[in-house]
Amino acid sequence: MNTSMKIHVSNENLKENFYNIIVKKIEKSFATLKEICYIIDLKSLIHDTDLLTISIYFKNKISFDILMERGININYSIINMIENKGMRPILWALNTNNDYFINKLLERDELNLFFITEYNINIITHLCDIIEDINVFEKILNKMKEISFERTEKYILDMPILFIEYCIKC
Repeated sequence: MNTSMKIHVSNENLKENFYNIIVKKIEKSFATLKEICYIIDLKSLIHDTDLLTISIYFKNKISFDILMERGININYSIINMIENKGMRPILWALNTNNDYFINKLLERDELNLFFITEYNINIITHLCDIIEDINVFEKILNKMKEISFERTEKYILDMPILFIEYCIKC
């Protein structure tokens, strides 16, 4: 990116361009996408969703990597969308079943795996609901235990029995 040229572009235009390039997968615009990712406000929301989640949802590694490099909040929780309220980038990464996004997020020390949304969704219940690969489940649990075995144990034991029963049925 040419930093010697300072052209003022509104964050709204950046958000619109970011979204259009990712959604439409315009490959010839990936250079523009890189530039946008380096200058867009990391707190920007597009349709009430953070930029990292959009990158994961549309499986765009270019924007994901740049946003991660810039220090985007990897624990952002969608707050306004009723059907996805409380969803976080790690949950979207699990939904895509894409090891690239999952592993990159798990590498970060600031990743919070011990959350509970207002709909009582947590990483364990979400994994039980969408799991396709038991190795992913094991990877998440191992990361949680690595952070704190006691905290992981309490997190699982404090879950309402309904969720544990649900996971066993899955």
